[in-house]
Amino acid sequence: MTPYEKLVNEVNKMKNDRKGLHFKRKPYFKIDDVRINQLYDKYFNKINLKENCYTLAYNEEDLNELLVLLRCHFKLWIEYTNIQITIYKHFPIKFKIISEVNKENHWFTPEVFKIGTILFYAENNYGTVNLLKGIPLSRTLTPIKGTDIVPSMQINYEFLMPK
Repeated sequence: MTPYEKLVNEVNKMKNDRKGLHFKRKPYFKIDDVRINQLYDKYFNKINLKENCYTLAYNEEDLNELLVLLRCHFKLWIEYTNIQITIYKHFPIKFKIISEVNKENHWFTPEVFKIGTILFYAENNYGTVNLLKGIPLSRTLTPIKGTDIVPSMQINYEFLMPK
């Protein structure tokens, strides 16, 4: 089941079956059962599986909770402006660097990534990526020899765009 399908299924559940969220690691966040039901009912009552994307207008006071719900819990690719959020059914695989990534803006990066560099979405193997700020990307999808681990690092959203 894709993350988008999980969101649609969760929204379609009976209210009593919906459970809140509690992130104990970064980002630390808690959304209780009542609040999550309010968010689902307010923003997602028209979402369906036939669409390739779903756009909603949001209230500023709900933005942080919506970002946690969509990026951290469901792990969806979204884009947002100061008035709306677009949720995409499919998470992109390739990304293009649109602003240089270096030690000054990503202290943990193993190398400098120039504008135009293509990187690939990879798993967050060690749980070190803060999905509110960025996603795990890799130069290649080839695993480390003798393992099935693809090395990745967090690249923040403002430095990338889907290719």
